[in-house]
Amino acid sequence: MYKICLLLLALWPVQLMAHGFDESEIEIPSTGVKISGTLTIPAHAHSAMHLVILIAGSGPTDRDCNQEGAKTDAFKKMAHQFAMNGIASFRYDKRGVGKSQLEVKDEASLRFDHIVDDAKAVRVFFEPDTRFKNITLIGHSEGSLVGMLASKPGVNISLLPALDLMPQKYSKGS
Repeated sequence: MYKICLLLLALWPVQLMAHGFDESEIEIPSTGVKISGTLTIPAHAHSAMHLVILIAGSGPTDRDCNQEGAKTDAFKKMAHQFAMNGIASFRYDKRGVGKSQLEVKDEASLRFDHIVDDAKAVRVFFEPDTRFKNITLIGHSEGSLVGMLASKPGVNISLLPALDLMPQKYSKGS
């Protein structure tokens, strides 16, 4: 019996970590595309919480902040950490990437305004949701500008214009 209790006590933190958040896929209509993303919510949330919308930087970036040749899962890791601290988040595939596929794949017709419109559509989608007491837009690199343009008065904006999501090794004196 002692060994069983000790084993259960040792595994209890693993159980808590495994159920620290719930994730669901959501599609949000925008002009000419359905924006597909992941909503991460702290498990067992009992009251209205903060919602963070993560906006990717330049280039064809998926919801987890990955591009061809650069897999960091930075936004996925951030979302999980937010949830473990009681904050919900939504991260999405940029237009034409992942599950946010365009009806016509013509990259030449994509404009910066489309990216801003997509971020606005995401913000507007979540505004009436009573599970969230406020919305914060967090943009990385180009996503900072997108967040500023997609915002409105009363929406929190956090800008990460120079955040380096790629781990680097630097030696002293270089």
